[in-house]
Amino acid sequence: MDELAEMAKGSAESSEKIADRIAKRLQNKSPVVKYKALRLIRHIVNKGCGQFQRTMQRHANLVRDHVHFKGEPDPFKGDVPNQRVRDSAQEAAESLFNTVMAAPVTSLGSRIQGFGSGAAPAPSASSNSSHSGGPPAADRGVASASSGLRMVGFGSGGGYTAPAVPNGGGGGGAFGGQR
Repeated sequence: MDELAEMAKGSAESSEKIADRIAKRLQNKSPVVKYKALRLIRHIVNKGCGQFQRTMQRHANLVRDHVHFKGEPDPFKGDVPNQRVRDSAQEAAESLFNTVMAAPVTSLGSRIQGFGSGAAPAPSASSNSSHSGGPPAADRGVASASSGLRMVGFGSGGGYTAPAVPNGGGGGGAFGGQR
């Protein structure tokens, strides 16, 4: 499949020949042949061959027809081969008309930053995953509604103060409850 993708990237003529040959394979009666052709379409388009994608879009009606493909059930496998054709046709159609190519994922640490004036500090190795209501939660900038601590990290001055919880009140929501 990678070899065909490289050939399709080569020239517009080779891309058209490959697309026409795959379109011919989609007209075959066998669900296995149809499945392989649809997988090949998706693979070549996902490899980034724009000329092949534009050429196959001219044959899009063939791909769309296979989304609702109903063939003869196999004596041993039942409708499984036909379902594979339908699923592959859906995936191939999505990749044919997907105009946004996926960018490779780089390091998430360089893109994710916290609120406030500076970048979020890196988590320390000594912090444990349990959330006790004591000072370690306050160090992370988290405060429960009943503790009365100021929340840190909203703006440069930490100007948000959690509202006071009445002693007998509250509906027992996420922060309320009986003391």
